[in-house]
Amino acid sequence: MVPRPGAAAAFPRAYREGMSDAHDDHAPDGWIRQDAERTRRAIRLPRDDDDKYTRGVLGIRTGSDRYPGAAVLGVEAAARTGVGMIRYLGPAGASASVLARRPEVVTADGRVQAWLVGSGIDQAHRDEAATDAIAAALGQGLPAVVDAGAL
Repeated sequence: MVPRPGAAAAFPRAYREGMSDAHDDHAPDGWIRQDAERTRRAIRLPRDDDDKYTRGVLGIRTGSDRYPGAAVLGVEAAARTGVGMIRYLGPAGASASVLARRPEVVTADGRVQAWLVGSGIDQAHRDEAATDAIAAALGQGLPAVVDAGAL
């Protein structure tokens, strides 16, 4: 599900243009069901003059020392979308696993245009620094995919 077009002002224009006014009666109020066709229309293929910033930079705060695989899976999925650059900003152990799988991932803080947060973060064992980092990411007002571990 994604927000209905009228509620999507925070999304990139290319994404908003791929949406239609059709909505699902079972969707939460203000949301539409995202289907394969709508997604296909919203994705633009890379052009010769694109660079990592025109393709977007995704910040990822996922995984933990207990669940490093969640970080690897999230980064791997993101890499397959055609995003221009991935910034992984998780714990050192998970970061090592991410870099072993995807050495092109940047593990230094910097600008991003969207966030993926929460997957593989165990709320019961999350420290204050991790909580603050998640809050800071979500507080930027950027588009975000939020898993339960970030709530």
